[in-house]
Amino acid sequence: MEPSLLSGDPRSFESVIFWLTAYYAIERGLRHVSRSTDPVFYQKLLSTRKDLPYFGIAMGFLITLFSAPTCGYAAYTAIYPWQPQPSPTESISGMVSASGAICVVSRSILWVSELNRLGEHDFYLYHHLGSLVSLLSLVAARVPLGALYGVYAGLVSELTGDLVWLARAHGATLETSTWLRRLEIANTAQYVVLRAPGIIFAFYFIANGGLDTLRQLVCTGNLVLYTGFVAYCFVTSAVKLRWPEHPALVRVAGDHVFTAYGVLIGLGAVFLALGAVAPYPQSTDETRPCLGSSCM
Repeated sequence: MEPSLLSGDPRSFESVIFWLTAYYAIERGLRHVSRSTDPVFYQKLLSTRKDLPYFGIAMGFLITLFSAPTCGYAAYTAIYPWQPQPSPTESISGMVSASGAICVVSRSILWVSELNRLGEHDFYLYHHLGSLVSLLSLVAARVPLGALYGVYAGLVSELTGDLVWLARAHGATLETSTWLRRLEIANTAQYVVLRAPGIIFAFYFIANGGLDTLRQLVCTGNLVLYTGFVAYCFVTSAVKLRWPEHPALVRVAGDHVFTAYGVLIGLGAVFLALGAVAPYPQSTDETRPCLGSSCM
């Protein structure tokens, strides 16, 4: 079947051009709405050069609304045997379903488009570059992308973070806004509630997907890094909120402070990673979980 333009199929060069152009057109529409409804705020964004990150975050919110359900569906269908999985020699065109293509392309366009919009924010810059490098490493290794769909579905959690950023841009603060604090708490909790299931799904897919040792190591390495990133974000967000209110602190060499719950979160991530890379007992075809091509 020929690649479809609107499906977001990465086999279609026209598709990527179309969605990048659509990104620009929608962003221009958001700028027009902002300029028409609140010209003072819009001029403030321009004068402080905050317009690029502001509308970049707003576009990220819209793309996540669209991509997260698609990624969730792609992850769901990836565990069934009727979903084709690539052999090591297959090209990218054989590695994705229609929903998987939309999932991967939408996230990629978001990260690439935000590089220049959020380039002054080191955290976003490193995150987006790391995400793109991770995706490219999996594609280069010709790895089935089922595990990635689960992780990307968990990025629905970005919605609360985007709302927090936009609210702060409009002047809301934790001291003056009760609802913003509640949103910040929800944004902290989502690292466990929403992202952890995607990580667990990805580890399960990697362990039972019939991958050879090298590809399993590539997948596991990427996922361990992501797990550490999520743990770091949870800890820093909790510290900012002083949640819990009085964490146990350990000061080392004067300037280095460790929190008790931060250490526990770190240990949890380590044990989760070790559980993924630990040797699995050999299983027969009757007892081995059925994933993708391993069922055929």
